[in-house]
Amino acid sequence: MAIVYLGIGTNEGDTERNVREAFEKIAAVPDTVILRRSGLYRTGPCGGPPQPDFLNGVIKVETGIGPRDMLDRLKSIEKEMGRRKAPRNYPRIIDIDILLFGDMVIDEQDLTIPHPRMHRRGFVLKGLEEIAPDVVHPVLNKTVRELYRDAGTDLSPERENKMKIVTALKDMTDIAARIKGRGERIGFVPTMGYLHEGHASLLRAAREECDQVVMSVFVNPMQFGQNEDLGKYPRDQERDRHVAEKERVDVIFVPSVPEMYPEGYGTYVDVKGTVAENLCGASRPGHFRGVATVVLKLVNIVQPDVVYLGQKDAQQAAVIKKMFSDLNVPARIRVMPIVREPDGLAMSSRNAYLSTEERDEAVLIHGALVAAREMVCSGECDSRKISEEMRRIMSSGGNIRVDYIGFVDRDTLEDTEKVEEGTLIAVAAFLGGTRLIDNVII
Repeated sequence: MAIVYLGIGTNEGDTERNVREAFEKIAAVPDTVILRRSGLYRTGPCGGPPQPDFLNGVIKVETGIGPRDMLDRLKSIEKEMGRRKAPRNYPRIIDIDILLFGDMVIDEQDLTIPHPRMHRRGFVLKGLEEIAPDVVHPVLNKTVRELYRDAGTDLSPERENKMKIVTALKDMTDIAARIKGRGERIGFVPTMGYLHEGHASLLRAAREECDQVVMSVFVNPMQFGQNEDLGKYPRDQERDRHVAEKERVDVIFVPSVPEMYPEGYGTYVDVKGTVAENLCGASRPGHFRGVATVVLKLVNIVQPDVVYLGQKDAQQAAVIKKMFSDLNVPARIRVMPIVREPDGLAMSSRNAYLSTEERDEAVLIHGALVAAREMVCSGECDSRKISEEMRRIMSSGGNIRVDYIGFVDRDTLEDTEKVEEGTLIAVAAFLGGTRLIDNVII
């Protein structure tokens, strides 16, 4: 049997009734007994849209089921009570969190124990301190009484500080160390700036899943070839700052080139094999050497728990995954879906280069990928036939110059002639001087 502490909150409907119903349903979980309940208290919402105050409480239970089973049963209770899927910090008819499960420490994608934010939220610690002041946090090695004292008696859960903009490497490492010292999780979104909705989707995912969100803005010269667009790559610091503030980023890290690559710099990361040498690796020699090097440097500086990448840059994500695996980088990688314009064009900072006519024709790239997927769904699995149809579609506008069409394994990027479930179909093409990439996973 394990002693478990659960936090309960509600701010929709009859909140007192919601809490009573939640207690009853938890008491009905097999092999589970409620041992003690804290008092109930109201606190302001933790960010999100304008909404009513929450009614909060903590209960102590003894259970014979495991943490995963407990999580599933609590989610079922929330669903039975009418909880709808909504972004973090939105109103909830009921919210039931596992705070502590004995002395277990679990860090999985959908289950983190102890609860990753409990130690800095007075509105959680108040009830926990009432019923279990001497219980020790198994990661921070502090009692609940000590954590409550450190958090202060203010029950407001609002963010502590406004967004920071950091340019010095040492300042960023110091901030990261303080965050990690508090036991908080860092979500990291590396970018080259000129942010669009695709970047914003990564920031929202990080905000939803982590305590602190760090975004870097660094146009990395090492990943540009000699005749590529380093000098004209779009930049707009004010726009980037506005997007970051809107998505509630905690820290923007904006290092200079000399800060990242000081005089005498001579260390590089080369990821070998088809994952880095096929597709863009063949078209842009040295590109992924620059990508791997800068990402490893940024991860060493920021010390994230989770790194958020976009599926549009599928090969870049695969290269970084391989590097993390080979070099035992402890951070997890989350690859988020491609965000598209209403007509299907994948969002990209380089779309800003396109003329009106080129922008209209660029949608043919996505159209070719859609046609490829439809062919596979209709039973066609010969990559040569699919490639021919894709080229026909892209050439119909008269100005697209195809760099490559690839049919590869989504993880290793090894070529495949037979297209099947899990195959990555990737395209790179030029419109004028602008190189665009896109992909689809079957």
